[in-house]
Amino acid sequence: MSDIRTALRITEPVETKPACSLDAIRDRLRLAVNGESCRRIGLRTKTHPETVRRYLSNGHPSVTFLSEIARSYGISCEWLLLGTGPIRPQDVAAEVLRATSLPGLLQCIAEKLATAECQPEHAERPVGRFRYASTTNPTPARRAAANVLNQCTST
Repeated sequence: MSDIRTALRITEPVETKPACSLDAIRDRLRLAVNGESCRRIGLRTKTHPETVRRYLSNGHPSVTFLSEIARSYGISCEWLLLGTGPIRPQDVAAEVLRATSLPGLLQCIAEKLATAECQPEHAERPVGRFRYASTTNPTPARRAAANVLNQCTST
C-alpha cells in the first residue's frame, strides 16, 4: 500500500514563465540588446540610461521603449512581446521554408505558376509596340505548373 502511495505522490509543479510574462519580455530584451551598456541602449532608443537599467532589471517597460528597441535593433515586435515567430522580420521567409514540407512548397510554386498568366483586364493594353496576348491555350509555364501539381498531389 505504501508503494502505491509513493508511486502516486504528486510532486510540486515546475514553474515556467509564460511567454508573454514581464520576466520573459525582459529576458528577450536582454537577448536583443546583446549585453550593450544602458548608456548605448539609451542613445539608440532616446531613453535615459537609468530608465533603461530599470526596465531591464525590474521595471515595466513602456510601449514606446519596446517599439524603439524593436525598431533600432531590427527585432520583430511579435517575438519581443510574445516570444513567437522569428527574431528578425527578415527571417520570416527562412522560418516559413523551415516549417513547410517540400511537397507543400512545390504545390505552392505550381499554383503560383498556374496563375501567372496575364490578367484579362490587361489583354488589350499595349506594351511598347506589342499587346498582351490573351490565350486560352496553356502556356509552357502553365503546363509545367500543372505537371508539378499533379506530381505533388499523386504522392
